Amino acid sequence: MIALSTFTNLPPDRQQAVVMASAEEFALKDYESASLSEIIKRIGIAKGSFYRYFDSKLSLYRYVLNYALQLRLQEEGKVLKTPIEDFFEALVQNFQEKLAFDLKYPLFSALSYKVLQEQHEEVRPTQQELKRQIFEVLKGMLKEQQQRGLVRKDLDLDLMAHSIFQLQAGMYDYLADRFQIDIRANIRAHKPIVALTGEEVLSVAQEMASLLKSGIAAQ
Repeated sequence: MIALSTFTNLPPDRQQAVVMASAEEFALKDYESASLSEIIKRIGIAKGSFYRYFDSKLSLYRYVLNYALQLRLQEEGKVLKTPIEDFFEALVQNFQEKLAFDLKYPLFSALSYKVLQEQHEEVRPTQQELKRQIFEVLKGMLKEQQQRGLVRKDLDLDLMAHSIFQLQAGMYDYLADRFQIDIRANIRAHKPIVALTGEEVLSVAQEMASLLKSGIAAQ
């Protein structure tokens, strides 16, 4: 169990205070550097009380990350909840949703971004499970598009899903380079990771979809 029953029985506002303090610490620092003492100080409880809520830093990390991912699904779920006619247009819409989530929930967006950058061994199983879930969603979408004759059938599903995942995972770093954005400074300042205009987001998303759809070979 990620959270102990003592935590789940707390009033919602108290649970939210714990989540927000923890999200801030984990978003601003890597997992190894994140301090339970700092989180406990922000919440204003005794250290012994904290361990009645979570049995370890990893349990807290997994709980807060899951909270961020569930929130993200609520905000970004339109693409997944509706039948996909055009896979590449769905990628454009999903990218726009991701950047909209970043503007609305910068701390949770930062945490979702940073979990894929983590190198700590304790976090590795959580990271791998997250990637597996994303791969399965992508593979399901791609298989359905293959069956409809809209995506090439001669390419391996795992290879396509992996390539799309890596492209999406690296988009924040690409945007940082292209638009001269300091991602780390934005996270520290509680600002959106990449605050772009709607037109800029749409342009980049369409370029990404075009790259996947047509490749880089001259036609």
